[in-house]
Amino acid sequence: MHLKRHCFGSLFSLKAQDSLQFLDDQKHRILYPVGNYFALRSVENSNLRFTTPTENIGKINEIPDMKFIPLPENWDRVTCMKMSHDKHYLVLGGKLQNDNAAHLYIYQHHKGSLKFEKFIQPSDTPTTSKEFKTVAFSGDLKFICGFTMPDCRAYMWEWPEKVKLIADSVINAVVERISIHPKDKHLACTTGQQHFRLWTIQDGAFKGSPVGHVDEKQNFKDHAWLEEDKLVVCNDSGDIYIIDRVLNKVIQKSNAFNGGELDHFSITCITPYGKGFFVGSEEGLMSLWVRSEENNKTTGKDPYDFIRKWMAAEKMRAKIVSMAVSFTEDMLAVGFATNEIGVCDISSIGLNQDFRRAREYIDKEVKFEIVCSGFHSKAINSMDVAIQKPLIVTCSKDDATIRVWNYLNFRCELARKFYVKEDSKGMEATRPITCVAFHPSGYYIAAGFIDRLRFFHILHNTLRLYREVAIKKLQ
Repeated sequence: MHLKRHCFGSLFSLKAQDSLQFLDDQKHRILYPVGNYFALRSVENSNLRFTTPTENIGKINEIPDMKFIPLPENWDRVTCMKMSHDKHYLVLGGKLQNDNAAHLYIYQHHKGSLKFEKFIQPSDTPTTSKEFKTVAFSGDLKFICGFTMPDCRAYMWEWPEKVKLIADSVINAVVERISIHPKDKHLACTTGQQHFRLWTIQDGAFKGSPVGHVDEKQNFKDHAWLEEDKLVVCNDSGDIYIIDRVLNKVIQKSNAFNGGELDHFSITCITPYGKGFFVGSEEGLMSLWVRSEENNKTTGKDPYDFIRKWMAAEKMRAKIVSMAVSFTEDMLAVGFATNEIGVCDISSIGLNQDFRRAREYIDKEVKFEIVCSGFHSKAINSMDVAIQKPLIVTCSKDDATIRVWNYLNFRCELARKFYVKEDSKGMEATRPITCVAFHPSGYYIAAGFIDRLRFFHILHNTLRLYREVAIKKLQ
């Protein structure tokens, strides 16, 4: 008998950089950390990709079988990830339990799984490096760059034959992203809080120079190399800059979502692809930009053209943590800070499609669906299992939510938030739920709150209060 394995949730709420990746394109399998494992699942199934959850009820056989790859022993949490451009290697920055040092682990993609390859630590002596914030591969995959916090130090190593430290320097800034030029392994770039620098790797150190005509008094959130000598940089005000490295100047400045002066959204990440790049924001808004020569309707005014903006759902304004493009560039995967995962059919965005009327363009929806949803956004502190029904109940103090899960069809059947105060300030400050338990029949749950014990009857889509007892500080 084949037992399906599944995990509810993800770790995007930890906001680790590039923590969602495509491992391969045969089945459009995505890779992301969950617990002490890498979770590997396919989003190829069309029933999961572009239909509503209710259409999948009862279709147990169509739920993809997840694969779990164990992380190192004594694992604590992921701090950053990066997949090589050819999908052959993955570098993972992480923390171990009872260990304050920063660590890098390198895995090789082997027969649809990941095989541990190398281990890198900044130094054999005690160090103030607590964790890696960002990592990157060189274009030829022979070098790795990393940036550690809180000591604000940048490193470059040569590998894979033998791990050798090539350069390291203290950078007096909080860096959000480090990268290596796709063709020049001796050129690196860093962006962060009031920081934007290009670095030459020389004589065992990072030797920096500012980029001309760019005001550094901005919070730069991310950057990406687009072509050999062009760079896109974004800030938390929704602006993007296209930099020509050879000319050392800005050749285009635009609003990432084609908005006006008052229409600003804080950008969280930029993901390049063959024709241009995708942008993700703090509010869940996404956009696509392409090179002007790829756009049939281009004005030719700027090197890159805005194509379209969209959101996962009208009411979903969750922070985008990570974005990844499939190797065949037909699908975009998005990880949200709510621990949900969505996929977008890139062809549905409408690049170079012939719309006879503007109304047709507006009415044509971008095919974006949440394929992994219904998760807690914070830590789970209590759990119980029903005996007579295939149900699990969980609660979280931090997100003030009770959830009921079905472990046969791998779905969250019901969720409800509880707050003592209804105003936004009170909702944030008061976390009333402490514990939860299932009645053996699976029809009732008992929930402990800071001031009482409540019994609920589980209905089709809600919890109905059955009885309550005044008992304080239940655990």
